[in-house]
Amino acid sequence: MKSICKLMAVAAAASAWFGPLAAQAAGDEALAPWFDRAPAPPKTATEAAARVRFEGDRATLDGAAFAAFQRQYDARRQAIEARMQAAVAEGQVAAQGMHQDLNVAAGEDVTSEAFQEKFEKMSDAEKMALAMKMNSQMQKSMGSSYAGGANFAGQEPPAVQAATRTYLAYQQQSAAQAQDAVANAQLIAGLERAHRELDQRLSREAAACVASGDAAQALPCLRAKTAACWDQHAALGAQQLTQLQGAYQQQLARSRKAAAEADRVLAPAQYGAAARSYTGRSQLYGYQSQILGEVDGLAKLSQAAWLYGGAWSAGKSAAPAGALYIAGGEASCGYETRFGRAGSSGRSGSSRPSTPATQAAKSVQDGAKKVLNWLGR
Repeated sequence: MKSICKLMAVAAAASAWFGPLAAQAAGDEALAPWFDRAPAPPKTATEAAARVRFEGDRATLDGAAFAAFQRQYDARRQAIEARMQAAVAEGQVAAQGMHQDLNVAAGEDVTSEAFQEKFEKMSDAEKMALAMKMNSQMQKSMGSSYAGGANFAGQEPPAVQAATRTYLAYQQQSAAQAQDAVANAQLIAGLERAHRELDQRLSREAAACVASGDAAQALPCLRAKTAACWDQHAALGAQQLTQLQGAYQQQLARSRKAAAEADRVLAPAQYGAAARSYTGRSQLYGYQSQILGEVDGLAKLSQAAWLYGGAWSAGKSAAPAGALYIAGGEASCGYETRFGRAGSSGRSGSSRPSTPATQAAKSVQDGAKKVLNWLGR
């Protein structure tokens, strides 16, 4: 029976329990269209390459469409959060009113130590009678409105009840969303890893161009290796684009279906506005927030498809002889620059990290430096 008293105290601070939901949002417009507003991945690597730009020697995406979408998305989330904050304020008022009602029913402050001590000394029959009285008052208070605001958890209209049931069912499938997020992170990390491993192999091959010390053949060999490097990275990038397109379409189909189901039940509930209680409103606002979160995840996956699908082809055109930083923060291709007239870092005057060549290849590079410096005069 002691837990009954604890429950009364929790009711007084219930708004704190729901507080984290304030960061989630909701809205009063359809959710499914947002999955068409997010920029889709490119259809081909050539299309992607046309949108890649280089700031210095770093690949970036010319993402005007993504920037415009992000502004719209952020505005929607902010509007939704404002509604949630208003619901939280009403919930706080309702929780305080409930607390006062329970104090009146008990004859004193139910959260005080004096009441707790008094309760412990009661007989089982007295505890049961008090618990029934307070439970009856609590049920009544949860359906009461205070200061003209929403009640805490009273009876909701049928449309709100139906939307709430659908939301609870959707929450049980939230593991799929978490799995998508993990899979996307692993996929993108795998793309970077594949290019780093390709860099390591190609760098060893390029270093072998200077192994013999043949000045007449070193630079032509390095140029040929540089061209092959861009081509092999571009081919790998095209394969990865297919992977990203597949992941995007699979997640889009599932998320759009969930959004359509949400719209079906939320529209009759006026996207939460028809809810009479703080609990009902916060649940339906949270429902919309989670759906919108899936849109954001898809947009990030699409951005990766544009960058990884086109950066390598664009790099060959932008700097055929120079090294560029595209994946994993390490230099790619540009072997004339990296193994030519350079210091120990492999790039003259650069504070960039050394290339992923092996230690043995680096020794070969240092040994042939004089020959390549002479060629570059």
